[in-house]
Amino acid sequence: MLNIFILFFFLLKEEPIRVVVSYPYIASIVKEIGGDILEITILSNGTEDPHHVVPKPSLIGKLRRADILFINGASLEIGFLPPLIEQANNPRINPGSKFLIDLSQKIELIDKPLKVSRAEGDIHPEGNPHYYLSYKNLPKIAEGILEGLISVRPEKREYFENNYKNFIEKYENKKKEWEDVLKKIGSLKLIQYHRMFNYLAKDGNFEIVDEIEPKPGIPPTAKHIEDIVNKVKGQNFIKIVGAVYNDINTIKKLSEKTGIKYVILPHDVNSLSEVKDIFSLFDTIFKKLSE
Repeated sequence: MLNIFILFFFLLKEEPIRVVVSYPYIASIVKEIGGDILEITILSNGTEDPHHVVPKPSLIGKLRRADILFINGASLEIGFLPPLIEQANNPRINPGSKFLIDLSQKIELIDKPLKVSRAEGDIHPEGNPHYYLSYKNLPKIAEGILEGLISVRPEKREYFENNYKNFIEKYENKKKEWEDVLKKIGSLKLIQYHRMFNYLAKDGNFEIVDEIEPKPGIPPTAKHIEDIVNKVKGQNFIKIVGAVYNDINTIKKLSEKTGIKYVILPHDVNSLSEVKDIFSLFDTIFKKLSE
């Protein structure tokens, strides 16, 4: 009798939606909206350079079985994802398919280049792909995820929509907290390592004074560092910001030469130990900028 009951239980158990995402921040929002009926695979670990994730062969099998794939888009994954998709050979998530969801399509991107040339470094033709570091873009990202999950399992629409509403409610409460912190921070100038925090600067009305990379993805020369030192001499209310995967020695060297404090900001969920989800990502960013 017990065996029959167990068999019946497993027959009734809902088949999970097999979701693959490129970055941990996407997984965090997917969990909020998809709840407990998902099986999520993340292609990167949060501490890596998002442009240069190692395409592990073990991920091919996950992509082959995926019901849906959510990506950041704007060519951020172009260095690692296309060969994985090709080898997975899953028609559901091939380029152009209904279940490959490019979240950048929901966002108005900034920093669109006037011309696309390798001489300009690793630029993205669509615009700056780090839009997820604007808290103001979270509702649009969540909306894209909601639409994707409904397309896979339309009979769960009400469940996903309720979860989405709960997510937006949490977001609105957090947004008030974050905007209070931004008011306290006030005017701030940033020297950033990579063109990573432009959306964050836009949210906070911060000025980007310079970038340690002379062009995106191009390592700095000694002369470029000296140019920055001369440029920021005597300026106040300024911080050097970098991500965990940037060259910390260069950041420290610039900090020593200028006397300007540096801070390592999280660029994704799991990039720092205290960043466990999308909300603590922004909590940590604003806390570190306040210090």
